[in-house]
Amino acid sequence: MVRTQTKLTLWCRALEIAMLAGMLVMPLLGQGMIWLSHLSLPSVSLVSSLPADLTLADTLLYSGVFLISDILNCFILFQFYQFFKSIRCGEIFSDKQVRKILFAGIGFIIIPILSLINSVMLFLFIETPSQANNFTFTSNDISYVIIGAGLIIMSHIINLGKKIQDEQDLVI
Repeated sequence: MVRTQTKLTLWCRALEIAMLAGMLVMPLLGQGMIWLSHLSLPSVSLVSSLPADLTLADTLLYSGVFLISDILNCFILFQFYQFFKSIRCGEIFSDKQVRKILFAGIGFIIIPILSLINSVMLFLFIETPSQANNFTFTSNDISYVIIGAGLIIMSHIINLGKKIQDEQDLVI
């Protein structure tokens, strides 16, 4: 039992570090790639989906649109960070855990909606041929919805576990 507890603690700690790294690196890397592609360096072709001839205003729009997506992704990673930290501290079945998983699930469902809104905004404000037919709902978007629905169901299961644990604590 002690060995299992130690493994669980190590895995939770590793996942917490991964979530923190993702929250720090993802927005910085995304914004850096957008602004480096704006500089039009011949040896740097970091973002192939961005048009090559962006003006400063267009780059600002791209930066803002992708920053909103990065904030949502960081929110989801933060929910998972808190979830793993609580598990490491021994708090598995609680209302906080249910909310964290529920919010992460809702965030996953919002991602494809936000992606579609982003592509519409970019199409309306940046008129380039490469953006012309970019209103698609891809298999990745469907995967996000399925993962989000699974997390919402998992939050309900954790809530049921919490109720069972509460009943068991009352019986003893």
